[in-house]
Amino acid sequence: MKYRLIGTAALVLLLAGSAVRLFAQEARYVFLFIGDGMGFGQVQAAGFWAASQGAGELCFTDFPVQGFVTTHSASNDVTDSAAAGTALATGRKTANGVLGLDAASAEPLTTLGERARRAGCRVGVASSVAVNHATPAAFYAHRSARESYYDIGFDALRAGFDIYAGAGFKEERRKGDPGSPNLYDLFAGAGYRVVRGADDFPSAADAAEKVLLVQPADAANPSSLPPAIDRRAGDMTLEQITRGCIKFLGSSAADGRPQPFFLMVEGGIVDWLCHANDTAAVLAETCDLGRSVALALEFYRRYPAETLIVVTADHETGGLAVGRGEMAPMSFDALARQTASVIGVTMRLRALRDARPGETVPWDDVCGVLRESYGFWDYTELTPEEETLLKESYEKSFRSQEGPLVRSLYYAVEPVADCAVGIVVRRTGMAWGSGAHTAAVVPVYVLGAGAERFAALRDNTDIPRAIARAAGYPGAD
Repeated sequence: MKYRLIGTAALVLLLAGSAVRLFAQEARYVFLFIGDGMGFGQVQAAGFWAASQGAGELCFTDFPVQGFVTTHSASNDVTDSAAAGTALATGRKTANGVLGLDAASAEPLTTLGERARRAGCRVGVASSVAVNHATPAAFYAHRSARESYYDIGFDALRAGFDIYAGAGFKEERRKGDPGSPNLYDLFAGAGYRVVRGADDFPSAADAAEKVLLVQPADAANPSSLPPAIDRRAGDMTLEQITRGCIKFLGSSAADGRPQPFFLMVEGGIVDWLCHANDTAAVLAETCDLGRSVALALEFYRRYPAETLIVVTADHETGGLAVGRGEMAPMSFDALARQTASVIGVTMRLRALRDARPGETVPWDDVCGVLRESYGFWDYTELTPEEETLLKESYEKSFRSQEGPLVRSLYYAVEPVADCAVGIVVRRTGMAWGSGAHTAAVVPVYVLGAGAERFAALRDNTDIPRAIARAAGYPGAD
C-alpha cells in the first residue's frame, strides 16, 4: 500500500523532466473531486480497508503529485463547507456560512464554473447530496446564507451550467410558502431536461441541451443518496452520476474529440457519516468516491495530454486517528461484519417502534437488528461491559414511544445505534476526536495536464488558481 506525501522540493525534481511538455499543454478536460470531510485519516483508513478486502488501492492515492493544504476560513480557524467550498471554487476566503461572496457578503466572487463557461467549456456540478447543498452551490451561487436553499436553486438557473446532478433539491419550494414555484418545474421551464433516476439518463440526455439529473421522486431522502453501505438494488449512485456527467459533457465536437469541459464531483456523504463517527460507513463512502475518480482516470487514459484530475477535500471532519499505539493493533474484522450505517440501523429500529404503537420494543427484537447490522454475538463476541452499554442505550432509546435521539450535524440517531458504532470503532484500533469539523490540513492528489502547477500549494485557495491557470481560463491570476 502506497501512502506518500511529496514535498515541494521533491515535486520540483520529480517533474523537472516533463515540466516543459506539460506546461505548454492546457487542460481541455478538468475534473475536480471533493471528498467532503475527507482528511488524511479517512483516505489512509479507506486504503487499508480496501486492501484488506482485496479491492486494491484507492486509485488517486497513486497520483504522481501529492500534497496538503490548510482550510481555515476568513472568520474561523475551523471552516464550514460553504466557506471551504467557496475557497475551492473561487480562490478567495470568505466567512463561514457564505457562498460565492467575499467575507463581508458584499462582492460576488467568480467561480471556476463561471470561468470555464466563459472559456467556452461545458460545465457540470454533481454531488451525492442535494444539488443546492453548500459544496456544489459554491460553484454557482452567490448568497450570504448557505441555508437559503430555495434562492440557491435560482442561482443554479442563473448560472445556466450544462448539467446539475445529485440527490435532488433541499427545499424545492420556498420554506413557509407552499404555493411558491417548484424548483423542478422552474428548471424544466428554463429548458432543462429533468431526469429522475440514472436508468433513464442515457436516452433522455441524448436529445437534451441541458440536464438536471436527480433521484426518482419516491426516493427516501431527496437531500442525499443512500450511503454506500446501505445501498440496495435500484438506488442511484455517485458513480452513475459521474459516468452520466462525463458522457453528457464530453459529447463529441465537430472534430470528433470530446468538447472541453469542467466537472466538479462532490462525495458529500463522507462528511455526514464522519459527523456520526460511523467508521465502516465512512470508509465505504470514501471508497465509493474512489470509484467515481476511477471513471475520470479511464477518461484520462484516452486523452492524457489534455486531461487534469484533482482530488481534494473541503475540510476534515471528526478528527479520525488511524491507530492507537503499537499495543492496539488495527483490525478490520468488525468493520467487515457491519452491513448498515448508523442511519440505516436507526431506520430499522424506528420501524420496530412503529410496528408496536404504545408498546415497548423487546430487547430481543433490538438484538436481532444488531446481529444483522453488526454481527454482534454471531460473529463479534461482546464483553459484559459492552453488553451493559448496549442495554443502557436500549433503555434510553425505548423507555418511551419517542426516546431521546443522539444528534450530529445532519442526523438524529437512536442511542443504541450510536453505542453500537462506538463498539465497532474501538475494535478497529482507530479513534475519533470529535463529531465536528476540524482545522486539520487536507490532502490533494493531482494527475495530468498542468500537474506541475500544483507543486507549491499551501492553502485551499491555491487549488482553483492552479486549475484556472492549467486550463487557461480567463481571469486566472
